[in-house]
Amino acid sequence: MALEVKDTYVFHPLKYLYSLCNIIAKHKNINIYENSMVKSIEKNGDNYSVSINNSIVSAKIIIVCCHYPFFISPVFIPFKTHLEKSNVMAVAVNNVTSNNAISIDKPINSVRYFYDGDNKYLIYLNNSCYLGSHLDEKQNKRLSLSLLKDNFNIDSKQVKYFWSNYDLITADYLPYIGRVNHHNDSFFIATGYNTWGMTNSTIAGKVIADLILTGNSVYEKLFLPSRCFNFSKCLNYFIDGISATKNYILSKVKKSFYFYPSNVHVIVKNGKRYGIFIDKNREKHIVRLLCPHMKCSLFFNAVEQCWECPCHGSKFDIDGNVLKGPSNNDIKVKEDIDAS
Repeated sequence: MALEVKDTYVFHPLKYLYSLCNIIAKHKNINIYENSMVKSIEKNGDNYSVSINNSIVSAKIIIVCCHYPFFISPVFIPFKTHLEKSNVMAVAVNNVTSNNAISIDKPINSVRYFYDGDNKYLIYLNNSCYLGSHLDEKQNKRLSLSLLKDNFNIDSKQVKYFWSNYDLITADYLPYIGRVNHHNDSFFIATGYNTWGMTNSTIAGKVIADLILTGNSVYEKLFLPSRCFNFSKCLNYFIDGISATKNYILSKVKKSFYFYPSNVHVIVKNGKRYGIFIDKNREKHIVRLLCPHMKCSLFFNAVEQCWECPCHGSKFDIDGNVLKGPSNNDIKVKEDIDAS
């Protein structure tokens, strides 16, 4: 059974972002800086001191708009949410249609098409689950490709791109948008979009703009990060807490996993756990297997060839460079480690 809706529209995320950037660029007093990692935000009188790369920036108003904030307090996002992980693939096809669809049951299946003038793709998302519940990424990929064949009769050879997608799911399925607390009119946050990032981020922009310019928004209480409890929310808090605790404990108990390839090893030296990746030239790449965000132990993602946090989704390359937050610090090994 399916519900069909006609005369709808589909976001093109890059065109949407480029248009916003072009609008911003017309204002000469607004600059956009890329490759600028924020490592800390500290209150300094009436202003904030923001550590960005190797510089300190002073700001009167802070708006944190990101997939997963790197800080824990004051919003305590890790205790109010869970991460949902899905596999996504771009599959070369002969024909594209304007149809798109998403299932309401779990695990989620989502379908849309993309055409760039030369290439035609089916964009297929499937195999969604709680982050940390299925860590064997090769098995996850096999399942996703099997679903592709079963549902579309498409061979895996047509898959041109394959990646993992993360969504931050809040306890009551509404995003956190607005002041981080009632007493601060200069620190705002927008996160927890519950798989509807483009829509909810647009709402966030309108709500926060109203709060800054006028001091209020008709939707402020609906999205307030410190909004009141309800029974459903309390129940999901409990479920999310159990999941997070389980992932944390498992990360500490399990030293290694059955699905690790033969060139990946875990050792313990002086009570610290290290991961070793041996490349094709037999060179060893050693990292510290402790996520800087909330100290979960890491596991090896054999599909993406990286170290990953099963608690909150941080990713690091084989040399320990952070690839994805919420961690904003590397896991490189500074001391000498005898990995023989």
